[in-house]
Amino acid sequence: MAFSPDGRVIASAGEDATVVLWDVASRRRVADLVGHQDAADTARFSPDGRVIATSGEDGTLRLWDADTHVPLAVMKGHTGAVATIAFSPDGHTIATAGTDRTVRLWDVATHRSTAPLTGHGDKVTDIAFAPDGGTIAAAGGDGAVILWETSDRHRITSLRGHTDYVLALAFSHRGDTLVTGSFDQSRPGHRRRSPRHA
Repeated sequence: MAFSPDGRVIASAGEDATVVLWDVASRRRVADLVGHQDAADTARFSPDGRVIATSGEDGTLRLWDADTHVPLAVMKGHTGAVATIAFSPDGHTIATAGTDRTVRLWDVATHRSTAPLTGHGDKVTDIAFAPDGGTIAAAGGDGAVILWETSDRHRITSLRGHTDYVLALAFSHRGDTLVTGSFDQSRPGHRRRSPRHA
């Protein structure tokens, strides 16, 4: 799920292939974004709140007008489910990743993608832009976090230390710290569930 930048709307992606928009004040369902051919996995608002990006098991990234709810584009490039998406801070680029072990960067205006960023040995489970937009981090099922420069797609480094799926990551507000979360510190006796898209 995701809040719109002004906090007035929530977008929720679901197994029924629908992304539902909810009015926060009234708690009413205001629109359904229908188009994915399989489960919708992620929904994100652009930084200016004008565009909603959604992704799903059908391998597509879809853009919608946040005000009219009209579909703007269907972008295809991944060969598997698109499990996670992120807008760059300036809203000009969208990063996508998923089961095909790649990260793709899409131009929001032209709907075109660069060559995929590769290096993960398993599905990519989360991605995030640094606050200045200059770096993108990708977490993987192989236990690694890979950092790339956004401008030239140069691979900066691979961070290793986790011994299991890295499921989540986030940059600090200043961008000088990256936190990661993994299955490798599950509490004793807790039954681990496999990540989606296994």
